[in-house]
Parts: sequence; structure tokens; C-alpha cells
Amino acid sequence: MGFYHTVEQGDDLPKIADEYGFRDYKTIWDARENEALRAQRQPTVLLPGDQLYVPDKRIGEVEAAAGSKHRYQLKVSLPRLRIQLTGFDGKPLARTPCTVTFDGSDRAVSTDGDGVLDCPLPPGTEDGVLTVGDRRIDFKVGHLDPVDQRSGLIARLRNLGFLEPGADGDADSEVDDAELAFAVACFQRELGLPVDGDAASIVDKLQEAYGC
Repeated sequence: MGFYHTVEQGDDLPKIADEYGFRDYKTIWDARENEALRAQRQPTVLLPGDQLYVPDKRIGEVEAAAGSKHRYQLKVSLPRLRIQLTGFDGKPLARTPCTVTFDGSDRAVSTDGDGVLDCPLPPGTEDGVLTVGDRRIDFKVGHLDPVDQRSGLIARLRNLGFLEPGADGDADSEVDDAELAFAVACFQRELGLPVDGDAASIVDKLQEAYGC
């Protein structure tokens, strides 16, 4: 029978699917028992404590004629790394060569005309490195909390440059209310929104600007 997996920090759906031997994470996500979770979350943005139902794996069967060779294609859904790179002037770094490193293996990639880097992530990836010119950017996979959580709000404002970078394992308490309100106000001013420092008022716009 299926069971419920309690999401921990660093979990995302592709990683959980890989852990339990599912090649397509949508098999888990589309389970009827996850309907309420789908209404709240995205597959790559889960919150620690979420209950994710993992169904039983089913054995597939196909008919094939004996005495002949047959080729079968396994459907696999891989997560993707998508990042837009911009310069200090805010303009996209279009068609810029980069290197991404996963588990010590380098891969040469390039941004598109909008400065967007898009490449598949190996199953179970937890962290990686993006190198652009002489700049090294370390990143983690599955550690972004939903935008309606204080931790998710802070992480997005940090990654967009409205808050100072923090050390690994930041706690929400490392950003006090006044600092957060100032960062929110800066974001509002940047997007031409009414400036009041109210974090609740920017949730939708912040998610849109960040991409998730």
C-alpha cells in the first residue's frame, strides 16, 4: 500500500521520487491523495512538514510477438535548473557561456537571448555550482520554501538582491522585522508598487518576479 512521506528541508518532488524509485515524479504528484497539496504547492517548492502521498508502484505490461526484437522507451521526467542572469545594470546576460557543476562533473552551457540558463538536473541533485566568467555561484536544490512563508519570502528577496546574503542555514530570526520591511519597500519601489513595507502585499508579485 502507499504511504505518506513527511517533507524535510531540502526535499523536492523529483528528489523524493528518485529516492523511492519513481522515474517520473508526476506519478506521485498526480495521485488523488495529493489533490489538496497540489492546490497549495509546486513540485519543486515544498514546505518541511508537508505530507506527500507516495503510491504503490505498478508493474506495467505490454504485448509483444515472440521471436522478434522490440524496443521500449522509458518515460522519465527530469527537473530543470532555470536561472535568469543579469548584469549590474539589470540587463539580461544574453548568450553568455557558463559552466554548471553537479557532483564534481562540469557541463558547459549558455544562456539564451533573454539571459535564461536552462538545463536538466541529474536525479537526486542536492547542490551545485554555477560559474560565469570569474564568478562562482553556489546553489542548493529543494531548499526554497513557499513564498507565503516568512522563510520563502526572505530567500527570494535575498536571491534578488534586496537583502544581504546570509550564511548557510539561515534562520528567519537573522532578519528582523525592520530589515525585512525595508527590503519589501525596496522591492515595491523597484516594481512601481505602493510603498508601505507590508510583506503580505507583495507575495504574488514576488513569486512572479522570482519565477516560482
